[in-house]
Amino acid sequence: MTEKKNVRMLVFLLILTVFLSGCKEQEREEAPKEFVTCIHDGSLEKVSYRIKAKAADAQVKELITALKKDPKEEAASSIFPEKAEIESWKLEKGRLVVSFGKEYANISPQEEVLFRAGFVETMTQLSSVEKVLFLVGEEPLKDREQREVGEMDREDFLENTGLLLQTYQSASLKLYYANKKGDRLEEEQRLVRYSSSSSIEKVILEQLLKREEGDPILPENTKVLGVSVRNQVCYVNLDEEFLKNTYAVDPKITIYGIVNSVIENGKVDRVQISVNGDTNIQYLEKVDLSKPLKADWKLLEKEEE
Repeated sequence: MTEKKNVRMLVFLLILTVFLSGCKEQEREEAPKEFVTCIHDGSLEKVSYRIKAKAADAQVKELITALKKDPKEEAASSIFPEKAEIESWKLEKGRLVVSFGKEYANISPQEEVLFRAGFVETMTQLSSVEKVLFLVGEEPLKDREQREVGEMDREDFLENTGLLLQTYQSASLKLYYANKKGDRLEEEQRLVRYSSSSSIEKVILEQLLKREEGDPILPENTKVLGVSVRNQVCYVNLDEEFLKNTYAVDPKITIYGIVNSVIENGKVDRVQISVNGDTNIQYLEKVDLSKPLKADWKLLEKEEE
């Protein structure tokens, strides 16, 4: 009887050991890794990054440098807007104070919120950084209502799938669709409400996929695989459904409906369109997509006098 009890106890201890080992392994897998944030498909995303520096100041400097670089991933870009120039920074007693040039005030609201969230999220992973304070020149950063933003930590930003920030704003977009004949572009004004975590360029592409009256500029089954901005160029990556355009529209009108809409409302002067990451394409054998395209305003339908 005692021998059976000992066997049962041994089996129980073995099962318990395996269970606890599994829990520890799961904890190791779920433990947050070192990272930097980037913008991918219009939202914030963490990218694994190994911090090499040991000293606190050196770690901050290293992460700022890493955040400024574009990731290797397709359709991913640095969180740094062009006008976010850091003039100086100081780390003292868990408080990181970052001073930007006055041009920071001219960053679009959606870019600024994304950048701020990504910067704070990245920096506060360091044990030496508890709070982050942004200055513009020598003055504390203010929001659109001219209220001081103040010190920030990771709790100030809601973390969700893809690190989406659940705040919303409205924008009036001037979009370009094909006219009834499909040979010219016609303007359509649209008021949209969207998450401030999405880039305006991504919102534009989403709007081009739908239209209340008439055909949209993109085939309805087209999927937007990625939208990113680098050096004044918007990179739009679509899936193969884009090549199956069945609408009676001149191919040039389809392409420049995208290009003109993005340039009209976004912060870019050229648009590079790719299909599944490939730019070596002659769209419907008529439009060369191998290089970024500038807007063509001559394609707009002229108003009747």
